[in-house]
This record gives sequence, C-alpha cells and structure tokens, in this order.
Amino acid sequence: MEKYLLLFATAMLLIGCNHSTVEAPITDGDSQSIPLEPITDTGLQACINNTPGIPKQARYQFEYDHITALRCYQTPIYNLSGLQNFRQLEVLSLGWQYKGSQLPPTPILNNLVELRVAGSNISDLAPLRQAHRLAYLDIGWTKTTQLNELAGLTHLKHLFIDDIDRDGINPLLGLSHLEVVLGDFTDAEEQALARLPNMYLLFNGDTQVLP
Repeated sequence: MEKYLLLFATAMLLIGCNHSTVEAPITDGDSQSIPLEPITDTGLQACINNTPGIPKQARYQFEYDHITALRCYQTPIYNLSGLQNFRQLEVLSLGWQYKGSQLPPTPILNNLVELRVAGSNISDLAPLRQAHRLAYLDIGWTKTTQLNELAGLTHLKHLFIDDIDRDGINPLLGLSHLEVVLGDFTDAEEQALARLPNMYLLFNGDTQVLP
C-alpha cells in the first residue's frame, strides 16, 4: 500500500491531472422526465451527499447532469447501483474504498475518462469494452487476470496494474497513447513497454524505468 501511494504521488507530480479531450457522447431521451434510480449502498450515498453541488431534494436525473466527478475516499462501498443517475460523469475515483466485484453500469462507462478501483474485488474487465473515452485507469491490487479487454481502449494514457496476476502484456502493446504505466513486469515486458511511442513514465515494481 505504501509503495502504491508513493508511486501514485510521483506519477501525479510528473503528469498533472489533465483529462483527455475526447468528444462526449450525446444523451438520448427526455432528460426532464427520467426519475432517479434508487441508491441502496450507504457508502455510495454518503459519498454523493458529500459531493459539492448535489441537490438535496433531487427527483430527476437531469438535476445531476452538472456533476462530472465523484471521488469517494472515506466510506466503504459495496454496490454501485444508482450511479447511472450521473449521466455526465467523467471521473469516478473510489480510492481503495470499493469492496465490490462489479464495474460501474454501462451507461456510466460510456462517458468515463478516469476510473480508479484499486484494491477492489473486480475480476471481469469485459464491461470496459464500452469505455471508449477512458484515459486513466487504476485496477491495481484487484482480482483481474486478463488484460485482453483493455486492447480496445485506444485513448488510454495512464494505467496502474500493480500486483495483479496477469497472463501477459500483449494487449497493451497496441495502445500507442500510453504515457504512464505502473506495474510489475518481466525484463522483456519492461523493454516492450518502454518502446511504446508516447511512454515517458514507467515503473516496474519499485524501480522507475523511465524517464
């Protein structure tokens, strides 16, 4: 955990926090009449309540359309049902508090630019096929073993895959926009990642390979 926080802080100092400028999807339907979906997880509800700008008596989804980021660092979260209320969400950072095994609902993944679910019980990354705008992804210390689902994330720039049992990095070698990667690699994998055209910050375990 301490290593992760140190590496994460180093990465943020070097890369800043600018997001990708991918065109946002068009929202369909009558946004004035769609009621809010229920949120049953008390930790998620606490995070929402503590998010600036959340209307306290909201009844319809359009009342949340100005919220583009949720950062939940204080209360454990087990269920992400109800996140689909946030149709314009671009940043979802659960800061080691997410204990569930499911990725966010597909409507949310369609719009996300940044997703951080480190330390969760997530194993299936197949829903990420819908995350076409994703530029920042943290799945370190999760239960996933397959990186194949990341091969289509052509806008991905920053990837954190520390301490996961995976079967190789071949799906990452076609991601030409990758700039920052933190993980644990063999010497051959390290060399292959270092050759990616935009790679400029690479950590292999505790060792900074690039720059």
